[in-house]
Amino acid sequence: MAFRLEGRRALAADIRKLARGRVDAAIEVLQGGGDPHEAVHQARKRFKELRALLRLFRPTLGRKRAQAENAWYRDQARALSGYRDAQAVLETVDALSERFRLPTQQEALGACQRALEVRRDRLAAEEGDLAGQMANLVDELHGARERIADWPSKAEGADAFLAGFQRCYQAGGQAFQASRFSDDPEAWHEWRKRVKDYWYHVQVLRLLWSPLMKTLQSELKTLSDLLGDDHDLQVLDQLLVDEPGHVGEVHRRLIRGMIAQRHDELRLPALRLGRRLYADRPGALSRRLRAWWEVWREELGHEGGTV
Repeated sequence: MAFRLEGRRALAADIRKLARGRVDAAIEVLQGGGDPHEAVHQARKRFKELRALLRLFRPTLGRKRAQAENAWYRDQARALSGYRDAQAVLETVDALSERFRLPTQQEALGACQRALEVRRDRLAAEEGDLAGQMANLVDELHGARERIADWPSKAEGADAFLAGFQRCYQAGGQAFQASRFSDDPEAWHEWRKRVKDYWYHVQVLRLLWSPLMKTLQSELKTLSDLLGDDHDLQVLDQLLVDEPGHVGEVHRRLIRGMIAQRHDELRLPALRLGRRLYADRPGALSRRLRAWWEVWREELGHEGGTV
């Protein structure tokens, strides 16, 4: 199911259908019988989509309800994050191995990879009954699905989402400005999270003007990937600082040097994209979205859809 409003029913019903679709997708993958760690990874993606949806429609849902549901999905994702986080660090080492090909670099990265594979397997063993945890989560998700029926039923017009969109866009612009002149990992991580929101929100609203929103969605995905790779490097770097015993000192310094170089390679294009994607003033962008919304609803009315 596409992650977007379809406009063929009342807006409140469209929102609930979209939310149920994300929950159903998470349940399906957790019960699918495939690789359990990949299933958890995919379920966590659906939780991120749900949390972005809650932020977008926060004024309509009510602050307390939106915050409570957001916290619930966040906590479910965190509870099952151990193995995936350990695997992500290994994937970061793999990516560095593709970029840095000198023999000394390959030797250092190979030693790091072997040590982190041992770490990942140890964490997997410590997870305990993952299948049982997944089954319990499925039960909890059925309850979450039922709660969606209680979401407010009077969402009307662009006002249902504009305040939420503008609030998140403004937060993203502020995070972008904080990152432009800072090497603070937290500043960059915060910007990454807000870019994710922007990307998800454009997906939800894509049909307001599909050709333009498709391009915007693609550029936001590129920026999200750049910032995601940058964040993964920071996680690896911090791991090498916090747990230095995984590799020898010479290898550790060499790897951290590669990380620093790769940070520079990723951040320059990210900042250039950020200047484009956050060029609008929040109010101006909101007014543009309102105009697109009104035209879209007129088009749907002419086609027999719900206005």
